[in-house]
Amino acid sequence: MKKITFRLVLLSFSALLAVTSCKKDEDPKPTQNNNNNNNNNNTGNDVTIVDPGTATGAKGSATFTYNGEKVTYISVRAKDGKIWLQQNLGARQVATSATDVESYGDLYQWGRWADGHQLRTPAPAVKASSTLSANNPSGLPAGGSKDYISGWWNGGASTDTWNAATSTSVSETNGCDPCKVLGSKWRLPTEEDWSSVLAAEGITNNATAFESNLKIPAGGWRATTSSSIASAGSSSWFWSSKASGSGRAKGVWIQSASVQKSYDDARAWGTSVRCVKD
Repeated sequence: MKKITFRLVLLSFSALLAVTSCKKDEDPKPTQNNNNNNNNNNTGNDVTIVDPGTATGAKGSATFTYNGEKVTYISVRAKDGKIWLQQNLGARQVATSATDVESYGDLYQWGRWADGHQLRTPAPAVKASSTLSANNPSGLPAGGSKDYISGWWNGGASTDTWNAATSTSVSETNGCDPCKVLGSKWRLPTEEDWSSVLAAEGITNNATAFESNLKIPAGGWRATTSSSIASAGSSSWFWSSKASGSGRAKGVWIQSASVQKSYDDARAWGTSVRCVKD
């Protein structure tokens, strides 16, 4: 697989945050203009949500702290009727094309949160799962780990979940949902959420993914045993919140000519995360 090198953006890092949601202390800062075209603002816990209107394609915004930086992301009312972020977590902007590097965002191992392991640049160090006290979320140190874990959670069961609200409430069977940084109503998409929005938006390949209301770029993914990134610019891969057996999980793989729904693979892969609101 071809290794893709991305432009390094140097930013100052803030001190480690108290763990009140699934967030960490450093990451490139995403930027996007705020949209205040409606009055349904929800403010609390350093989060401000401006929901889109009810019309398909209507835009809103979400201002929150991601990895120690105050950011504003754009949200959208998709054709499935749900509110989705129009950006991947960690993206600096809504995609302007399917190959817009600034819109690719971070790459998460299934069940983990924004603790540094998900960064594209600088690439995280890779460590074996044997370095953890347990190869599941409960084995990560307090606040998480900046290391990318080779063979991550490879003994997990299909009943495992990824919906804990804070990194201090994880367990051996439940990881911390990185979308909770936007507030309690935001979450990782389920397998059904992805299936519904792909059908409603007519997403059948990279081109239609970008043309959709979700503006999905081809951000690629990170390998299970190294820090190399593959297929950026040609494919995208998004986790769902659904686990499967033998340390695997479900997701969506969008390619140049097709889409694989309910795609199943090892949790050690690093893939994109897109959030949806209840």
